[in-house]
Order: sequence, then structure tokens, then C-alpha cells
Amino acid sequence: TNGSVSGWTDTTVNVSRLNAHPKYDVRYGLEINVPTGKAKMYNNAVVADDLARFTRFGEGWNWTPELTITRHLSEEDSLQLLSSYSLRGNYEYSMDTPDAKIYPGNVWTEDLSYLHAGANEKFLARVFFVNTGKTRENDLSYREVNDFGVEGYYQKKLTAQNALETYLGMDYTGATSYDTGLSEPNSGVHRQYFGIGLEHKLTAKRTLRVMGNYMRSDGYTYNPLRNTYSYNRHKLSLLLGYDQSLNEKENIAVYLERYRLYGENETNYHGWGMNIYFSRSL
Repeated sequence: TNGSVSGWTDTTVNVSRLNAHPKYDVRYGLEINVPTGKAKMYNNAVVADDLARFTRFGEGWNWTPELTITRHLSEEDSLQLLSSYSLRGNYEYSMDTPDAKIYPGNVWTEDLSYLHAGANEKFLARVFFVNTGKTRENDLSYREVNDFGVEGYYQKKLTAQNALETYLGMDYTGATSYDTGLSEPNSGVHRQYFGIGLEHKLTAKRTLRVMGNYMRSDGYTYNPLRNTYSYNRHKLSLLLGYDQSLNEKENIAVYLERYRLYGENETNYHGWGMNIYFSRSL
């Protein structure tokens, strides 16, 4: 059976304030998920978890206060600790079942990273932990168990205009534990991902990048909306990005991705994705 689904996702708005210091920087932030996307979908159109950043195009209003502390070790090296807590709003999600609502659990995130930003090389190492509260979905009550991961990013300047970029990471998502409404077994999922690409500076204000990406997941989960199991998966994608500095305070970026995901005992997926980012410093 063939099918397709497309649409705009929700809009993410970030505001922050930085208190700079020679040794410690403190940044206070607030991220807001604005429900501009399409949340209500037919159950068989909900995309696979590993396919895209969003399994649906929309959610409810989410409010996420953030605190980031940066310790400057030298002119090129720093440690950063980020802590955030997301208050997630409810929303209707099903075209098949009118008035079906989900009350997603709140999310607490801790993120520790080390950055070396040299003139010709950049290296970032990161470890993160995510804890999700209890979710209510019609007659289901469940908790999406903890997510833990590590990743590294490396950039090497090849010429004045060109740089090599690569990243490597792995994470573990625990099995979802159901309190009511479901007794289907499901395991945790291990993921490994890798990417390599090139960055090319067209001008001082414009940058073009291309990157190939690969992801592998081991384990299986049960999706109550689609009534299907998801087994070991592989994802391949090619990403093309364009960044432009509009002025000293404003930047815009556009990323286009072509992807293919396939796994055992389930439908394969392929398609296009696009992200648009705009930032402004006050």
C-alpha cells in the first residue's frame, strides 16, 4: 500500500537573556511551542518515531523555561550545563476518533557539554538525560521512560572557504511503561547515528553545507495509535543547508532533507523535510 502525508509543523519561539562574565555566563531562556501545525491526523498517517523530529505535525502549547551556565576554561575551551523543564499542553490528535485528547507528560532535561573552539578546529562533546512524566491518552496511562545519550561533533577547516564536519552519537530510550489499558510487551531502543559533510562559505555572510546522515536503531516498541510493532530500523538521509547573516543582529537558515527509513516487519518510508530558522539578537 502506498500513501503520503505532508504539512507544516508547529512553530518554536525562543527568547533568552545573557548575563556575561569573564569566567561564568548565565543565560535565562524560554522556549514556546506555538500550535500552528496540524495535530489531528488519521491514525494510519502518523509517521514512524525514527522518521522525523515530530511523529505528528502539531502538539499543544508547550512552555519550556531554560537555565544555561557556561564556565570559561580558556579563550577556546568551555563547559556548559543546561537544565530545562517543559510544561506540555493537551491537544486533540485523531481524525478517526472525534474529541480524542492526549495529555502529554512534562519533560525534564539535563545537558552537559564541553566545547573547544579553535581557529582551525572545533570539537563538541555532549551527554544528556531526559525524563518524561506520565501521559494520559484516552483510556491509556503510561510513562515514556528515561532517555540517555552521548554525542560528539568535530569540524576541521580545510581552506579559507571550506571545512569538514562530522558527528557520532548513541542513545538509549527505555521501554514505555503502561499503567492502564495496554499489556503489549515492548523493549527499550538503542540508537547509533553518524554524519559527515562539507561546509562552504560563499561569502562572509552566506554559507552552504551538505551532509550525509545514517541512523540505526535496535529494539522494538509498540505504537498504540497504529497498533503496530516497530523493529530494528535504518535511516539514510542527505541534507542541504543554507545560512545567511542578514545584519549584525539577524540570521536566517533553511535546511532541506531527503530521507529513507526502512526496518523489519513494517512499512518503509521515504520523503522530504524542510526546516526554516530565524534568529534576532536584541
